Amino acid sequence: MTGRRCAKTCTTLPMDCLCRSRRKIFGTLTLDKVIRAGGGRRTLGSVVQLQAHDDGYIARPEGERLLSSLRSALADDAQAQLRWQEGGHAAAFLQQQAVLVPAIVDAIDAL
Repeated sequence: MTGRRCAKTCTTLPMDCLCRSRRKIFGTLTLDKVIRAGGGRRTLGSVVQLQAHDDGYIARPEGERLLSSLRSALADDAQAQLRWQEGGHAAAFLQQQAVLVPAIVDAIDAL
């Protein structure tokens, strides 16, 4: 598929187009904007965020900004945690029983 056009600006592989499209969307629609659009209501009861050390999709500063945005939507007595894990983005998915499930359980238990 190399050289086949799948979007106006893409002349390479479809995955490259997907990445560009995703950057365009997420560059304009951010969680921070969604939270502000909610009128400043602080309704989140608990947050446990996972971030992979070697994430190729979500860079460390983006993950930290995400947590900051989430904290701005926390209820007064709620807590937010950022948990770092070894590996990359895919490793988190592959380790979901060992990593994701306990984080979800902990977030629910904190409610």
